[in-house]
Amino acid sequence: IGSRANRLARYLRSVGVGPESVVGLAVDRGVDFVVGVLATWRAGGAYVTLDAGVPAQRSAFMLAESGVSVLVGSTDVVGDLPVGRLRTVLLDDPLVEAVLAGLPDTPPRVPAPVDRVAYVMFTSGSTGQPKAVQVTHRGLVNYLSGAPARLGIGAPGASYALLQPPTTDFGNTVLFTALTT
Repeated sequence: IGSRANRLARYLRSVGVGPESVVGLAVDRGVDFVVGVLATWRAGGAYVTLDAGVPAQRSAFMLAESGVSVLVGSTDVVGDLPVGRLRTVLLDDPLVEAVLAGLPDTPPRVPAPVDRVAYVMFTSGSTGQPKAVQVTHRGLVNYLSGAPARLGIGAPGASYALLQPPTTDFGNTVLFTALTT
């Protein structure tokens, strides 16, 4: 996963991703999602998870509201999103795969201040229009230093299933607990 994330991070840097950039992730849950998260962070950006299962109007709102500059996805998921003229990197495109294979597998050198935004998530919108919430790396570290133990998860070597989508708080809790333990 690390080598793939480093190559993708270098590619993202080459298309303009850096500090203050938001990358949309439109891939199915699994290895490609984890690679996308790590690559975005290693490129210096923040990510927002996009779900093709939500109405196109909500996806369009999320893309615009979060300021996505580059979309990373797979053909089957991106095909259902209203991406318009947004720069899109399809991980299953043979040309993109060939470019990625030729890139160094070491991480790019990008400063990583703890107060930089790590990801953007949206409220459910139950009271009206959903709101974007920016979570910093510091906030994520603080959360992970206490929440998993209180939830009874986080044993080193434990197995996890990502049952909740990574667009939710608990989906992120499980994913990041698994990555850090």
